[in-house]
Amino acid sequence: MERLSPLPGFFLAILLEPYGLLSMGPLLLVWAVPTVVLYALFLGAYKASGLIERLAMALHPLLKPLGLSGRDLVRVIMGFGCNVPAVISTRSCSGCTRQTCMSAIAFGSACSYQFGATLAVFSAASLPWLVVPYLLYLGLSTLIYTRLVSPKIARSPRNSLVIEHRTFLEKPSLSAMWREARGTLQQFFTNAIPYFCAD
Repeated sequence: MERLSPLPGFFLAILLEPYGLLSMGPLLLVWAVPTVVLYALFLGAYKASGLIERLAMALHPLLKPLGLSGRDLVRVIMGFGCNVPAVISTRSCSGCTRQTCMSAIAFGSACSYQFGATLAVFSAASLPWLVVPYLLYLGLSTLIYTRLVSPKIARSPRNSLVIEHRTFLEKPSLSAMWREARGTLQQFFTNAIPYFCAD
């Protein structure tokens, strides 16, 4: 640390402050990267198998009164891995649900840092069962918040899900899983990590 003291204050702040590269960088490599990689692979398997489309169709009628579509829920769940790729993926949302989807991600998607820290606190307090009430509370409060902030047009009957009504489930191949996961990983490594380093 003493060797770095001749550096200007700006560089010292970037490197040594509580959220600097030297203090938070190891956590990023040890916790966030493996979490996002595993999450992207699981999400890739769900997409490649057709399960995501099936869930989107089934949940769309339930989410429409809240101003979301079935596909928007996938993006909100994606935020539990990393919020940055989840928000970037909202570019393909319909125009009337994009802001609501981004709000739901910001309000209710506990990213891998936040979720991991919460699990650690529950574990340290010897109360690991609190994870279930925490997730239920997070989900319920997000649904209420989303309903309050969604525009009227997003909740209208005209907000239909553009998707084939017959979706097929199939065993995903490794190449299809990797193809689906690669986009999420690329967004994480090219958008989220540089943002973290610049923050």
